[in-house]
Amino acid sequence: MTDGGRRRTSTMQRVCGFLATPTPTPTSLRSPTPPPRAGKENPIDRLLAMIKGFNVVERIPVLWGDMDAFGHVNNTRFIRWFETARIAHFQQIGIKTTEAAGVAPILAHVSCDYLAPVEFPAEILAGARFTKVGNTSLHQEYVVTIADDLDRVVARGTGVIVMYDYDTARKVPVPDDLKQRIRDLDGVES
Repeated sequence: MTDGGRRRTSTMQRVCGFLATPTPTPTSLRSPTPPPRAGKENPIDRLLAMIKGFNVVERIPVLWGDMDAFGHVNNTRFIRWFETARIAHFQQIGIKTTEAAGVAPILAHVSCDYLAPVEFPAEILAGARFTKVGNTSLHQEYVVTIADDLDRVVARGTGVIVMYDYDTARKVPVPDDLKQRIRDLDGVES
């Protein structure tokens, strides 16, 4: 079967031979890496530079099980990719994410603009950055691109995170030291 002169293949034909490969885990592009050798470009620096303004970027494999009956990644996975970038972003600035006790973040809102379908096999890059710091809330922006085609943005989104006291079940002001860490990483003023 052809599509505009291109040979089209079924989903099974595209993934044949990939089903038995081990599942890699997301990797942070902010993690320490050895310095590049003289005359060699560091690929992580190149990737970070391509997603300008996003200081935290996660590389995530697209899994066979991420796809739905229509042969592309299900819409719910995009929200999970945002979550992966959000948690990495939290960890980068020292927000605890391991327990719901004391003061910690809670997601109040998330939205996603789906710009293009994604199919297995692929790897994506998911970036997160703060865009606004309110009295009790933090606003984030997300971007998802195809790892080997960084010009192909497949989704953009936003999130609102509220600082929440899990012991009193009330929202609380964003601590001043957290505001400073956000300023240091993302340049966002409160």
